[in-house]
Amino acid sequence: MNKNKCKIRRLIILAAAQLVMVTGCGGIETGNDMSETYTQSEERVAMEETLEIEEILETETGDSVSSDDGEEESGTEIIVTDTENLPECILSDEDFEIEYQGYVINKLSTPEYIEKNLGYPEDFEDNNNGYISTTDGIYRWGIGYPTQWESDNLKLVFCKNFKTDEIYLEYVHLYSVKTPRGIKCGNSINLVYELYGKPTKEQRYDANEEYLELVYIKGTSAISFVIDEAVQNIKYIYISYNVEPV
Repeated sequence: MNKNKCKIRRLIILAAAQLVMVTGCGGIETGNDMSETYTQSEERVAMEETLEIEEILETETGDSVSSDDGEEESGTEIIVTDTENLPECILSDEDFEIEYQGYVINKLSTPEYIEKNLGYPEDFEDNNNGYISTTDGIYRWGIGYPTQWESDNLKLVFCKNFKTDEIYLEYVHLYSVKTPRGIKCGNSINLVYELYGKPTKEQRYDANEEYLELVYIKGTSAISFVIDEAVQNIKYIYISYNVEPV
């Protein structure tokens, strides 16, 4: 458990105690033995107020304040305000690899490798074998997990060049699967800046330019974080293997 979470929980405990004292002032029953008991309604009010504080703290810090110790996010998030002076990002080949069900997926992964180790989802054939498009002599198809229709974990998109018969992995779309540095969809833009540093480039798209894409490139590989500007959180993550080098 990191220090921020411990501090938050201490604040919640103190706030809860103060709430109980305040709400209990008008509802303490004093018997002949001078014992003090709180009514159930007052306890419920105090509990509801405590839960509201937890929600506010979670919103402001991005950390869960649950009493259960679950998996913690990588890094201790900082708030980045000066993006111009971020450190340059130093990428390695491992930054473009992911592990899924114990198998490594990277730019060298083939459909045969995926079929042998991960298999195809049960509804793959029912969904036209993952067909996406055919453009300029390039045939594209995708393989989604855990199912083709509900790619809640990740989706692999392969290409076949009809002119050269070359087949290659074009990109991986990450949903619940984390990047090698521990980031997943739903994390904040500040965690991207903290763990990756300054992007190679930034670009906006969508009709209203509501999405900001942070792109980190090494050679012909790139990892992209698409940020929903309204909430400053990651909406999509892509690892691509066929981009223009910079």
